[in-house]
This record gives sequence, C-alpha cells and structure tokens, in this order.
Amino acid sequence: MEINQALLTDNASGAEVLLDLDVIASLVAKFKTKYPHTFHCLCEAGLSTGEMTLGDAESAFDWVANFLVEA
Repeated sequence: MEINQALLTDNASGAEVLLDLDVIASLVAKFKTKYPHTFHCLCEAGLSTGEMTLGDAESAFDWVANFLVEA
C-alpha cells in the first residue's frame, strides 16, 4: 500500500500524521532526558535480544518524518 492510499484509507493528512508523530517523538525524547540510565538500559536490553529499542524508535521517527515530507 502506498502512503497516499494509506492516508486516504485512514482519513488523515500527511500534516496531521506528522503532528501526531512529533508528539510521540517528543515524548520519547523527554523520557530519554528524564531517565537517561533507564533509556540506555532498555536499549541495551533490546539490543541483546535482537529486538527494536527506543533508540531505534527515535531513528524511525526521523526517517518517517522525512518520508512523509517528501511524499
């Protein structure tokens, strides 16, 4: 499914989705700042099991934002 079709199916605009993703990314950044050792520990735990980590999520938000802006 293409992004424009997905947005249409969800009855959403790219701008609306970007705003919501920005809120989520801000919450992750705030968590990282407030609990840096816990953030690091959770990332290490995820890496040791091969799972996605909060650090990966931060990178994913950046990638998604760029993808939506370019779409």
